[in-house]
Amino acid sequence: MNIEVRQQKLAIGDKYEVFIDGNLKYKVKSTLLKLFLSELQVLDLSDNRVGVINQGFDWFKLKYSINLYYLLPFEINTKRIFAMEYEAKINSDTYLITRHAGLKISVFKNGTQIASASKNHFTWFEGDIFTMEVESHIDPLIMISIILCIDNFYYNDNNRDGMFTLDFGNLGIFSKKNNSKWKARG
Repeated sequence: MNIEVRQQKLAIGDKYEVFIDGNLKYKVKSTLLKLFLSELQVLDLSDNRVGVINQGFDWFKLKYSINLYYLLPFEINTKRIFAMEYEAKINSDTYLITRHAGLKISVFKNGTQIASASKNHFTWFEGDIFTMEVESHIDPLIMISIILCIDNFYYNDNNRDGMFTLDFGNLGIFSKKNNSKWKARG
């Protein structure tokens, strides 16, 4: 399965379009008038809310509460700050999200890689674009939530509101090397 999350650059608040295998499936918009912490509403194409993502406060750490209406609520939290690893426990499963050098992200479920994502380096009158290759048996809304949390926490600042941006990504030491040969099954 291929997921693409496209942020709209020229919009009031954060707005995204989410494509699954090339078809528009979801829209995401931020709740306006939130003072400090973000709230993102995930909508289907009929504008029915299917989930809410709320940013929590934790000094310099990623912390989000996700409520997808067909799952028990869950959180994504920083596991190791300098290794750029994040963790979510959903039902009896543990998801580990790792940011690699550059603009690569890997997602592991119970120790097995299930997804690989990347972000665009250059934008011109458009917002961030994340593309994600995901195993076919994995819930796409969980993966979409992960990408939205990463984008909201790391890439939504006022310095990125110009006509174009250039992003080299992460530089430094990381816990896991990106497996460039990994491919989704199914």
